Amino acid sequence: MQAAMAFAGAGCTLAMWPLLAQMGPGRATPSSEPIDVDLRGIPPGSMTVVRWRGLPVFVRHRTPEEVEEARATALADLPDQLARNAMLPQTALAFDSNRTKEGHEEWLVVTGLCTHLGCVLSGPPTAT
Repeated sequence: MQAAMAFAGAGCTLAMWPLLAQMGPGRATPSSEPIDVDLRGIPPGSMTVVRWRGLPVFVRHRTPEEVEEARATALADLPDQLARNAMLPQTALAFDSNRTKEGHEEWLVVTGLCTHLGCVLSGPPTAT
């Protein structure tokens, strides 16, 4: 009787193994850990591209003129008028203040993922 129960227990364990194994993240799942970027090496007017979770992230050090131009751009002139910021309501508009952090307006950090079809962007050829 004990042998039959041990055999049934082993059978249940083997039957459940694929179900339990598929619940964890796959090996191809990128890490969700944050990355550190040294901003000191990015002069005003330039940008760098780093990879985070398999996606390119564009880090732009904007000049004061670029910040002023972005703030002066009318929403009607933008092809996409939504901010698309996970920290804001879905209907938040794409004002420059909704795309940058207060006190750090010279830094624009965006993922290189197209909001239309999900295409991964590569960035300009001069990006490092």
